[in-house]
Amino acid sequence: MALVGKLVRLKRMSHEDYEHLAEWCSDRSGTYSSGSTDFVSGAELQDFARRSGHVYLAVVTHDGQHVGVVDYARVTYPGNYEIGVNIGDPEQWGAGYGADALGLLLRHLFHSKNAHRVQGVVGLYNKRSIQLVCTRGFIVEGLLRDYMFFDGRYHDGVAISMLRDDYYAMCSTTTGPVLEDTVPSEERVAARHAMERLLSGDTGHHLRAFLNRSEALGG
Repeated sequence: MALVGKLVRLKRMSHEDYEHLAEWCSDRSGTYSSGSTDFVSGAELQDFARRSGHVYLAVVTHDGQHVGVVDYARVTYPGNYEIGVNIGDPEQWGAGYGADALGLLLRHLFHSKNAHRVQGVVGLYNKRSIQLVCTRGFIVEGLLRDYMFFDGRYHDGVAISMLRDDYYAMCSTTTGPVLEDTVPSEERVAARHAMERLLSGDTGHHLRAFLNRSEALGG
């Protein structure tokens, strides 16, 4: 499935993208996205991703401008993911790139990676992120007291999550995100018909039960 939205697309990180991320981590956007300012290099971030299994995807506008990064990592159990969104240039905040990128990331995890639970922590000071999660179907699970520290004081974090059923319930509404399948439905139907023709000469073939099961499950 192509990770292409209305305003941005998500793509594999390049060396240059990791260097951009390193710059953003040491700047204002790092504080807004994670509550800390980290002075790391692009090579260190790339090595961290390789060792930890953490996945970063670059956020690119349709005119080719690299404006941010989304990330996800599996936590605790298969199907559980921690996510993050960082639009690096403050001049681009409020343009809708973060919301579009978050929608693409959720679609990728729930519709392609078979995620069961997606979770994250948003700084209670981050007005745009709080407004975003409040309108995107996330559930607030609690407040993390004194979770982040900067500007000489502690700041609370907001623990949020979304379950698979929450996501598909949201997609079923008229205002929810529109899901795009990787393989068009007509292709799936044509493939099934081809298999049915192959088995048509043997009415007792054991694979017929598998086909009927697939149809009952919506396959």
